[in-house]
Amino acid sequence: MGNKRIEKKKAKMKEIRAIQKNLTIQKNLTKEAIVEATAECFSESEQKKAELNNSPEIINQPAISEESSKKAGAKALKPSVYLQYAGKEVERGELFQAVKQWWKEQGHMIKDLKEMNLYVKPEEEKIYFTINGLIQGVISIPFDL
Repeated sequence: MGNKRIEKKKAKMKEIRAIQKNLTIQKNLTKEAIVEATAECFSESEQKKAELNNSPEIINQPAISEESSKKAGAKALKPSVYLQYAGKEVERGELFQAVKQWWKEQGHMIKDLKEMNLYVKPEEEKIYFTINGLIQGVISIPFDL
């Protein structure tokens, strides 16, 4: 049991190194961006330790699924999240839609999109993202003026 845990941790570290290398090569990103991009590989407690001061939000799909909330007897929680920066505002769903639009423009099908992680840097007005754990990119935040 301990060996499997060690192997999983080694595999995660290998994945982290690959992500760091790709991000450094692609965009010559800052140390903060590399930490943010690798945060998905850490557990929540490890992630808090890894985050730097003033790091942007890491936005993932809601942790509460409709099925699990129905089992608990509660209505499905549909949170509204807005990113506000320098007098501009964008809703969380618009961030995901912008990345989905990029995905379609690259010639991919929406049905092929299995996992999407967004790393929002409002000070740069950019969304750094990973899709299906393999594809990385960056687009501008679609702020409403």
